[in-house]
Order: sequence, then C-alpha cells, then structure tokens
Amino acid sequence: MNQAVMRVQVDYGPFGEMIRAVRALRQGELVFFLTGDIVDAPNKYTIQLSPNQHVLTRRALWRLVNHSCEPNLVVDVANRRMVAARPIEAGEELSFDYNTTEWSMASPFDCGCGQPGCVRVVQGFRYLSGPQRQRIAARLSPYIASRIDDQG
Repeated sequence: MNQAVMRVQVDYGPFGEMIRAVRALRQGELVFFLTGDIVDAPNKYTIQLSPNQHVLTRRALWRLVNHSCEPNLVVDVANRRMVAARPIEAGEELSFDYNTTEWSMASPFDCGCGQPGCVRVVQGFRYLSGPQRQRIAARLSPYIASRIDDQG
C-alpha cells in the first residue's frame, strides 16, 4: 500500500482539489515520493529537477499539493520526496513553495495563500526579489541554488 494513502486525503477547497493530513505528521516525516515520468519541458504538474528534467505525474497524489508562501512541506529533490517542513496537525492542508523548485513557471498564477510574506504572483524563483529569495534560500532545490551561484 502507498504510504501516502495512510497520511493524507483528497479534499476540495477554494482553489479546487487539495491534500490534507489525515493524522499529525512530525517534522522531517516522509509524506510523498516524487514518482512519475521524467520529461524535458515543464508544465503545470511538473517539478523541476534540472534545466531540462522535470518529474511529471498524472496519477500520484503529490500533484494535488498546492502552493503556499509559508508551506508545511519541503521538496527533497535529491531523494525525490516531499517531507514535513515542520510539525503538521491532522486536518491541515499540505502545501509547498513552488518557487523553491521552479526557475520559471510554465503556468504562472496569482497566489491566494494570504500569508504575510506572500509573493502575490507565483512565476518561479527567477522573478523573486532579493529579500524574497533570501527568505526561502534554505529550502531551495539543488538546481535552483546552482542558478543563484551562476547568476548571483
């Protein structure tokens, strides 16, 4: 049985389908493996691994994890998984910051997270201001972090 099935459930919210924790999750606890096909171009349902590698799924539950500027999940690209970034309460919506894994989004969108540090438009790390970049620096995927080193 998929371990995620025991930890999460699909629900519906103001932005459509979403994922909620079924039980409390500990910081660092595995929530999803990033399963799927590797494709060379991004789309709305991919996570960027490298310049021309994106993991795409049409079936795995992780594709329903919404964006938040104050997420409770972090993507561990090196191990292809999502883990709890902090303790998560049962019933809490699961989210990650799309800007931590995407250089330039294939489908930018207006953010509706409502958090104090909200970026307003989610379009990829490339488009963040210096202070916005600093705020998420510890959660960046290796590829996005390498782009900072290359481009300052």
